[in-house]
Amino acid sequence: MNLQNMRWPVMVAVMATTLAVLFGAGYVVKSQTVEEPLKAVYAKSAVVETSAVQRQGDKYVITVKFKEVPDFASAYDELRLETEKVLKETPFTIKVEDQRNAKLEQSFRRMNLYVQEALATGQFAAMADRVEAEAAAAGLTARLAVDNEHLFVQMNDGGAYLYSVAERGVTPKVEKPRMEGGMGL
Repeated sequence: MNLQNMRWPVMVAVMATTLAVLFGAGYVVKSQTVEEPLKAVYAKSAVVETSAVQRQGDKYVITVKFKEVPDFASAYDELRLETEKVLKETPFTIKVEDQRNAKLEQSFRRMNLYVQEALATGQFAAMADRVEAEAAAAGLTARLAVDNEHLFVQMNDGGAYLYSVAERGVTPKVEKPRMEGGMGL
């Protein structure tokens, strides 16, 4: 094979076209199998006002503006589970937007001290009592919830509402002991 007689410009063009088609096909497949179903989950949800899905590196960042709901922790968890069904093992983050006002912002800044203290010490009942008492004194309603992974704060002031999700840190998974060979003694 004589390399000097090959049509190099044609070969390079064919290779570039092939790579473009492969990358384009990969994008279309990912768009149709991940992003579109994910957008559909948020579009049909009764608790979502608006949403935006962005791919950042190897993970997805989903920005969700929640409607005013009676139980934010349940609404968030339901949406998180639906997202996991679509994304499977792909990492993602849900950024929460709400309809807060200056009074809610100011109160939450103060109450967030209690939240951060509870995350560090595990004193969630004391934190809930302090936040609810301070909210009531300010004329607000507050609802708190804790699960294995998150701490949720929900505050309302008339038609304004504030939602906050704090990560509790990684919960270590307990592995079952393995029995390998031997008599098991």
